[in-house]
Amino acid sequence: MVDPLTEPSNAPMRLTLLRRTAALALAGIITATPTVQAGLLGKIAKLAEKKPVPFDLQTPPEVLAKDYLKIDKLDGLKGLKRVAFPAFQVEFELESNESATSVARQVGEGGGAQSSVSTRYFLKGIDEARCQKITDDLYAAVVAQLQESGLEVVPLDSVKAAPSWSKLPLKPTPFKIDKSKHDSMFCAPQGMQTYFRPGDQRLEFGGISFSALDWNGVCKALATDLDSALIEARFVVTFCDLEGSKQGFWATYGTTATASVKSTLALTFLPGETRFWVLPKETKTSVFKAQNHLALTLKHPVMAGKQLFEVKDITTTGQKLGDAAVTALGVVSSLSGGRNMSSRTKQYEAHVDGAEYAEVTQTYGAAVAKMFVSQLKLSSQ
Repeated sequence: MVDPLTEPSNAPMRLTLLRRTAALALAGIITATPTVQAGLLGKIAKLAEKKPVPFDLQTPPEVLAKDYLKIDKLDGLKGLKRVAFPAFQVEFELESNESATSVARQVGEGGGAQSSVSTRYFLKGIDEARCQKITDDLYAAVVAQLQESGLEVVPLDSVKAAPSWSKLPLKPTPFKIDKSKHDSMFCAPQGMQTYFRPGDQRLEFGGISFSALDWNGVCKALATDLDSALIEARFVVTFCDLEGSKQGFWATYGTTATASVKSTLALTFLPGETRFWVLPKETKTSVFKAQNHLALTLKHPVMAGKQLFEVKDITTTGQKLGDAAVTALGVVSSLSGGRNMSSRTKQYEAHVDGAEYAEVTQTYGAAVAKMFVSQLKLSSQ
């Protein structure tokens, strides 16, 4: 018998049911179950076309790749023998925040209200040294996978020694970025610097004066210096997904307005941002175009199948939240409601065991990499 919550073709219905179930659980109407934990509510669910479920580590990577990856036409990689990593980044989300506002339109004398809520989560239990070790181990795993597939990988020391390498807009690692919705730390393999392409939205206003034309010339020169195709790799690891209420500005009529922020905690590799960009050693034109790379992009979230986080409310009491809300659902809803003007700010800490976080991140990161490598191998033949 087909389960309507797991049948891929019923993704919209599944997301709706998950959200309704979560709301009922938070209201104390029903008991949370492990099945509901799979629902990711905000940026992940929007990017996930049909996969807000724990990732299956047992299915062969070439099979998973057909469903989980968006792949450019990779004809240009036929005969690929040698690759180099001028960029290998792991982005660790450290802080996530969201806000919501609701307004009830005034009806009659004394009517109308406005309510707002802001929620912020801080990841606790990992530090720079731990993130660096995860990055080093993941890079080593990817290199081993590529070598097992028959590809030669240029050593990082050789990449750094290439004349054109120093012409890139290099930044030290770890490199931290503070954004309006989340703060992140980027790590590169030990001893390597990192860089961001012109216009990268992770940097305010693009953050780089390096022009696309300069960029293309340097990358083309680097591929020539190394006699190799280039792979720019990025893995984005999130821990908290937040979604503000979608009632709109004029949400209701009457004297009461309620705003809410829903949060889901799950170690997840973010789709859309987790990807390999491959720049072939030789191009069909003499001009190195701005988009002259081939992309393999994660299009569904890769989410760990276990709950890692213990949440503490640090707004006032520092009390641990109820186990039912954290271990089964991983969902907390911050509410602000009432007459006239009301607002509320909530802050939480998501505590994780550093060793367990590293193990799970390494396991699922390597699984994502296997999907990428399986397609490189297939395209090079």
